[in-house]
Amino acid sequence: MILSNAISPPHPVRDEVLPLSRRIALLLSFEAAIADRTGTVSAASRFKLMRLFQAFGGAVALATNQDLCVTARELGMPHIAVIGGASSPQDLRAQLDQLMQTPPFHGRQLVVCGAATVPAPLSEHVLNTGGVFADHGTVYATVDAWLEQFAPMPFAMRAHA
Repeated sequence: MILSNAISPPHPVRDEVLPLSRRIALLLSFEAAIADRTGTVSAASRFKLMRLFQAFGGAVALATNQDLCVTARELGMPHIAVIGGASSPQDLRAQLDQLMQTPPFHGRQLVVCGAATVPAPLSEHVLNTGGVFADHGTVYATVDAWLEQFAPMPFAMRAHA
Protein backbone atom coordinates (compact mmCIF):
# COMPACT_ATOMS: atom_id res chain seq x y z
CA MET A 1 0.00 0.00 0.00
CA ILE A 2 2.74 2.49 0.86
CA LEU A 3 4.59 1.71 -2.36
CA SER A 4 1.52 2.30 -4.51
CA ASN A 5 0.90 5.64 -2.79
CA ALA A 6 4.52 6.68 -3.29
CA ILE A 7 4.41 5.87 -7.00
CA SER A 8 1.21 7.74 -7.75
CA PRO A 9 1.61 11.53 -7.68
CA PRO A 10 0.43 13.35 -4.57
CA HIS A 11 -2.77 15.33 -4.88
CA PRO A 12 -2.60 18.33 -7.23
CA VAL A 13 -0.96 21.56 -6.20
CA ARG A 14 -3.55 24.14 -5.15
CA ASP A 15 -4.47 27.07 -7.40
CA GLU A 16 -2.78 29.63 -5.16
CA VAL A 17 0.66 28.21 -5.92
CA LEU A 18 3.29 30.87 -5.55
CA PRO A 19 4.16 32.58 -8.81
CA LEU A 20 7.76 31.71 -7.93
CA SER A 21 7.20 28.13 -9.03
CA ARG A 22 6.27 29.40 -12.48
CA ARG A 23 9.31 31.66 -12.79
CA ILE A 24 12.16 29.44 -11.68
CA ALA A 25 13.53 26.02 -12.54
CA LEU A 26 15.55 23.86 -10.18
CA LEU A 27 18.79 22.10 -11.04
CA LEU A 28 19.68 19.85 -8.13
CA SER A 29 23.02 18.16 -7.63
CA PHE A 30 22.40 14.42 -7.68
CA GLU A 31 25.36 13.78 -5.39
CA ALA A 32 24.67 16.58 -2.89
CA ALA A 33 20.89 16.81 -2.85
CA ILE A 34 19.43 13.44 -3.85
CA ALA A 35 21.77 10.45 -3.39
CA ASP A 36 23.13 9.23 -0.08
CA ARG A 37 26.85 8.67 0.53
CA THR A 38 26.78 5.34 -1.31
CA GLY A 39 25.15 6.87 -4.40
CA THR A 40 21.75 5.27 -3.84
CA VAL A 41 18.44 7.10 -3.72
CA SER A 42 16.05 6.54 -0.84
CA ALA A 43 12.29 6.30 -1.21
CA ALA A 44 11.96 9.53 0.80
CA SER A 45 14.29 11.37 -1.62
CA ARG A 46 12.33 10.04 -4.60
CA PHE A 47 9.07 11.15 -3.04
CA LYS A 48 10.38 14.65 -2.31
CA LEU A 49 11.74 14.89 -5.85
CA MET A 50 8.39 13.76 -7.25
CA ARG A 51 6.61 16.44 -5.19
CA LEU A 52 9.06 19.11 -6.39
CA PHE A 53 8.59 17.97 -9.98
CA GLN A 54 4.83 18.34 -9.61
CA ALA A 55 4.94 21.64 -7.71
CA PHE A 56 7.32 23.24 -10.24
CA GLY A 57 5.38 21.99 -13.23
CA GLY A 58 8.16 19.64 -14.27
CA ALA A 59 10.91 22.29 -14.19
CA VAL A 60 13.24 20.18 -12.04
CA ALA A 61 16.42 18.53 -13.34
CA LEU A 62 19.49 16.89 -11.87
CA ALA A 63 23.18 17.51 -12.52
CA THR A 64 25.73 14.77 -11.89
CA ASN A 65 29.41 14.03 -12.20
CA GLN A 66 28.64 10.35 -12.70
CA ASP A 67 27.76 8.46 -15.85
CA LEU A 68 24.34 9.67 -17.02
CA CYS A 69 22.97 6.16 -17.61
CA VAL A 70 24.03 4.96 -14.17
CA THR A 71 22.53 8.04 -12.50
CA ALA A 72 19.26 7.73 -14.42
CA ARG A 73 19.03 4.03 -13.56
CA GLU A 74 19.74 4.68 -9.85
CA LEU A 75 17.19 7.49 -9.81
CA GLY A 76 14.51 5.38 -11.46
CA MET A 77 12.47 8.41 -12.53
CA PRO A 78 12.69 8.70 -16.33
CA HIS A 79 10.66 11.92 -16.47
CA ILE A 80 13.37 13.84 -14.55
CA ALA A 81 16.08 15.28 -16.82
CA VAL A 82 19.68 14.42 -15.88
CA ILE A 83 22.62 16.39 -17.29
CA GLY A 84 26.37 16.32 -16.74
CA GLY A 85 28.27 13.10 -16.60
CA ALA A 86 31.77 12.69 -17.94
CA SER A 87 31.09 15.19 -20.72
CA SER A 88 33.42 17.78 -22.18
CA PRO A 89 32.89 21.41 -21.12
CA GLN A 90 31.29 22.13 -24.52
CA ASP A 91 28.90 19.19 -24.12
CA LEU A 92 27.94 20.34 -20.61
CA ARG A 93 27.12 23.82 -21.90
CA ALA A 94 25.15 22.33 -24.79
CA GLN A 95 23.21 20.05 -22.42
CA LEU A 96 22.28 23.02 -20.22
CA ASP A 97 21.33 25.18 -23.21
CA GLN A 98 19.14 22.41 -24.61
CA LEU A 99 17.48 21.86 -21.23
CA MET A 100 16.72 25.56 -20.81
CA GLN A 101 15.15 25.77 -24.29
CA THR A 102 12.66 22.98 -23.66
CA PRO A 103 9.34 23.28 -21.87
CA PRO A 104 8.85 23.68 -18.95
CA PHE A 105 12.34 25.18 -18.41
CA HIS A 106 12.16 27.78 -21.20
CA GLY A 107 11.82 31.34 -19.90
CA ARG A 108 12.54 30.47 -16.26
CA GLN A 109 15.51 31.47 -14.13
CA LEU A 110 17.64 28.50 -13.13
CA VAL A 111 18.40 27.98 -9.44
CA VAL A 112 21.18 25.47 -8.77
CA CYS A 113 21.23 23.62 -5.46
CA GLY A 114 24.35 21.75 -4.34
CA ALA A 115 26.74 23.75 -6.49
CA ALA A 116 29.88 22.29 -4.91
CA THR A 117 29.31 19.00 -6.72
CA VAL A 118 28.04 20.39 -10.03
CA PRO A 119 30.73 20.11 -12.75
CA ALA A 120 32.76 23.36 -12.90
CA PRO A 121 32.09 24.14 -16.60
CA LEU A 122 28.37 23.72 -15.95
CA SER A 123 28.51 26.06 -12.93
CA GLU A 124 30.33 28.69 -14.98
CA HIS A 125 27.77 28.45 -17.77
CA VAL A 126 24.89 28.75 -15.27
CA LEU A 127 26.31 32.06 -14.04
CA ASN A 128 26.92 33.30 -17.60
CA THR A 129 23.31 32.62 -18.55
CA GLY A 130 21.70 34.39 -15.58
CA GLY A 131 21.27 31.43 -13.26
CA VAL A 132 21.91 31.59 -9.54
CA PHE A 133 23.31 29.27 -6.91
CA ALA A 134 21.66 28.59 -3.61
CA ASP A 135 22.92 26.90 -0.49
CA HIS A 136 21.24 23.55 -0.58
CA GLY A 137 20.40 23.53 3.17
CA THR A 138 18.62 26.87 2.86
CA VAL A 139 16.88 25.81 -0.32
CA TYR A 140 15.67 22.55 1.21
CA ALA A 141 14.34 24.31 4.31
CA THR A 142 12.52 26.80 2.07
CA VAL A 143 11.31 24.11 -0.32
CA ASP A 144 10.08 21.92 2.55
CA ALA A 145 8.04 24.82 3.92
CA TRP A 146 6.81 25.69 0.42
CA LEU A 147 5.79 22.10 -0.30
CA GLU A 148 4.00 21.82 3.02
CA GLN A 149 1.95 24.93 2.25
CA PHE A 150 1.26 24.41 -1.44
CA ALA A 151 1.67 20.68 -2.11
CA PRO A 152 1.08 19.03 1.25
CA MET A 153 1.74 15.36 1.63
CA PRO A 154 -1.41 13.27 2.11
CA PHE A 155 -1.93 12.71 5.84
CA ALA A 156 -1.68 8.92 5.52
CA MET A 157 1.81 9.30 4.00
CA ARG A 158 3.29 11.60 6.69
CA ALA A 159 4.15 8.83 9.13
CA HIS A 160 5.98 6.85 6.43
CA ALA A 161 8.03 9.60 4.78
